[in-house]
Amino acid sequence: MGITELQCPQCGADVRMGLPKESVVKSVTAADRPDTSGPRQKARQLTCHNDHEFFVLFEW
Repeated sequence: MGITELQCPQCGADVRMGLPKESVVKSVTAADRPDTSGPRQKARQLTCHNDHEFFVLFEW
């Protein structure tokens, strides 16, 4: 598993997230949970240190 640095879409704070190797981040959004259209896609909810919740959609 690798660590990826993302930015909170609301405040720009750096957030670290562990992802399976060879994963690709498809979107980072503060809107509703993204739909996963395939068996190799997953949406994960994260919270930055400023308590903003957001979703990361990735596939592997």
